[in-house]
Amino acid sequence: EDVSATDRLARVEEVVAASEQFVATLPDVVRAANKHLAEVNRDAAGKETVRQAQLLHRAAVATRRSPDRGHALYQQIIAHHPDSPAADLAAKRLADIAGGSP
Repeated sequence: EDVSATDRLARVEEVVAASEQFVATLPDVVRAANKHLAEVNRDAAGKETVRQAQLLHRAAVATRRSPDRGHALYQQIIAHHPDSPAADLAAKRLADIAGGSP
């Protein structure tokens, strides 16, 4: 399967979100998510993908609570990870925030 780095990052972010969101209610989902994250984490590129996915997820959660805080976190991602899939996704999400998209 030919998946872009940005698409791969978005998929890993979904797994990160599932592992956090369902920790109290769906332990089987959390176990499966954590198993997948462990597999991705096996190499340096995978570790960086997981780390960036965690940062994006943290910014997304912050945005739901405070758009200003989410904006700041997305800006940090762009500044600290320029020319990365995380920066691409962060820029798209900043545009969504500015445009009022959900």
